[in-house]
Amino acid sequence: MARLTIVGTGLMAVRDLTVAAIDSLKSADMVFYLVADAITENYIKKLNASASSLFVHYAQDKDRNISYQEMIDRVVASLSVHESVCVAFYGHPGIFVYPSHEMIRIAKATGHDARMLPGISAEDWLFADIGVDPARTGCQSFEATDFLVHERVHDPRSVLVLWQVGVIGNMTWRQNYSGTGCEVLLSRLSAYYPSNHEVIIYEASEFVLGNPRIEACELSDLPQKSLTPISTLFIPPVGESIAKHSRLEELGLAIPQNAILIE
Repeated sequence: MARLTIVGTGLMAVRDLTVAAIDSLKSADMVFYLVADAITENYIKKLNASASSLFVHYAQDKDRNISYQEMIDRVVASLSVHESVCVAFYGHPGIFVYPSHEMIRIAKATGHDARMLPGISAEDWLFADIGVDPARTGCQSFEATDFLVHERVHDPRSVLVLWQVGVIGNMTWRQNYSGTGCEVLLSRLSAYYPSNHEVIIYEASEFVLGNPRIEACELSDLPQKSLTPISTLFIPPVGESIAKHSRLEELGLAIPQNAILIE
């Protein structure tokens, strides 16, 4: 029986790596990685000489599902050769990383030990950089294409976070992608928010000396903005939250000051 460990490298190059992730990378017989910057790549190679990139499975206009399956097959096959395998993914290894979950599922189904260690995600940095507590009004989080295709229901009185707004509708790996997805998104959001509602385009910084992108704009201006595959759209709440009077009584809670109530 082999052991598979999936770790995250976080967002900021090297500095977001946890002690547990570093220990797993050092001690593994075989390491695979898929990261976003050369600094982290070189650091992983220094930690373990066996380190091999999974990026080679991407190709221009290649269906991402094919690339993901190739990564899964390669890692799972290595479990029959090595006693311990560690795979490092950019950010949190369980968020927007389909291959990581499949690798663990298949590894366990075939009798191997498998686990995932958490990493610092873009969402963690978003709350820190923008200075928002998601507990204040609640927070809804969707991948942008999924939000549109499946008509996800949300409450505009809570924060809405939409991921990958720069590659809406793009199901292949492609550099310099451009499409009409942003206009479709604007049409959907216009039913819930006024055109002048201020939103934030967010991109976490990968480097210590860099700054995150925190660009405020009116919702109607979104299609004219430069968006990338790592662009996230942060939409503040609109309207007032309404408290249910009978529920407050059931819970033995006092009526909040200036609260808007319904029975």
